[in-house]
Amino acid sequence: PQAGYRRRLGYRRGLKKNMSEKPSLLFLVVLASIGTAILSPLTVNGFPVIVLIIPIALIATYLYGLEAGITVGLSTSVLSGLLVQSINGWEIIIYVLASGITVAALETFYPQNTQLWPLLLYAVLGTLLFELLYDIYLGQNLLLRSENFLGTNPASGIRILANVFITALLFYYWENKKSVQQ
Repeated sequence: PQAGYRRRLGYRRGLKKNMSEKPSLLFLVVLASIGTAILSPLTVNGFPVIVLIIPIALIATYLYGLEAGITVGLSTSVLSGLLVQSINGWEIIIYVLASGITVAALETFYPQNTQLWPLLLYAVLGTLLFELLYDIYLGQNLLLRSENFLGTNPASGIRILANVFITALLFYYWENKKSVQQ
């Protein structure tokens, strides 16, 4: 039983990990949380602009399915909230909602997706959904303050570009690993 367990986790001869296999969900949660904590000093108006919750939840959905994407989005939001001081209680809930709705929409409209463009589209839509929910939380009127929505202010633009770049980078990394494995 121990050898089968190690084989499923991708271990070869001791603790050496075979990176051609899919990452575990725990690895994705830790990667996103620590990555967010490391990149959190990059702020605009005191709010971190590079938060890896939505891209990692999309990649988990791509690799494992809807339940994994929601689990990773929820876990990463909570852990990032604990690690990053500038992400507080309601922002954690907003990230959970944005990542959950985004991965559910991705899996609903593109089940068994094997292409990059739907992931990039949903990285943009997930970031915009986060922006919308955050503006509602702040009580800003979206009709009168369009500069705060749809990626038109610098912080939103950086968030969108960062989420698209990270999603594409991780997609190509594990897509190449899958083709090498086959």
